[in-house]
Amino acid sequence: MTDLLTLNHVVKKFPVGRKALFSKERKMFTAIDDVSFTLGEKETLGIVGESGSGKSTLARCILGLYPDAEGEILYKGKDVLKADAKELKAIRRDVQMIFQDPYSSLNPQMTAEEIVMEPLRNLGGENIREKARETLSLCGLSKAHFGRFPHEFSGGQRQRIGVARALVVEPTLILADEPTSALDVSIQAQIINLLEELQEERNLSYLFISHDIAVVEHIADRIGVMYRGQLVEINDRDSIMENPRDDYTKKLLSAVPPMDPHCK
Repeated sequence: MTDLLTLNHVVKKFPVGRKALFSKERKMFTAIDDVSFTLGEKETLGIVGESGSGKSTLARCILGLYPDAEGEILYKGKDVLKADAKELKAIRRDVQMIFQDPYSSLNPQMTAEEIVMEPLRNLGGENIREKARETLSLCGLSKAHFGRFPHEFSGGQRQRIGVARALVVEPTLILADEPTSALDVSIQAQIINLLEELQEERNLSYLFISHDIAVVEHIADRIGVMYRGQLVEINDRDSIMENPRDDYTKKLLSAVPPMDPHCK
């Protein structure tokens, strides 16, 4: 398997306190602490951890939104942290993101069709209306949905729009940041199934971020566990689920409810 994404000793710190931005001796909070891993082509790597563990910050580092991060973030061999504006634009076309909240992440003044057309307008593309409609259809929405606004959709339908928006520019890597956490369990399964179908059809790679290790188990080939900014364990899915090594991973697994509610 060819490595698509490689992180080497990535560190991201934030200033702490009101005067932090102007103080010469700033106190710093380390949100990402020496994180290293690889992600292969057509692979899904699940990153799991509690709120505040650094998962979303990690995704933003990969997108190049924190150029002051330390270490290396290599996408197809190109260091995101050293890329210029033109190079970053090309990377961001190839690396897209699905956001956690399927309502607040959509512009309420734009129709579903317009939302999916927007990345093509920003990053370039031809026949953008036709391509947006094709992508919405691929994600399970019908022609009757194209002209509707976000408030007219259910949570699951809104997230399908979010998936279509990420997919429309034909990326290679999708960063899915808690894409199912705001959805009912039955709808979560539908979105997971959709992502798996799209991966097979489009040869996609996923970095799938979640606080729920049971959800990650269903989609990931490998799982990485984050705690207080550190990647405390990473291994193939079965090894993590059946034979975890880190104490924090064991605690995450112990919190997963049994499939049979009568089990003790």
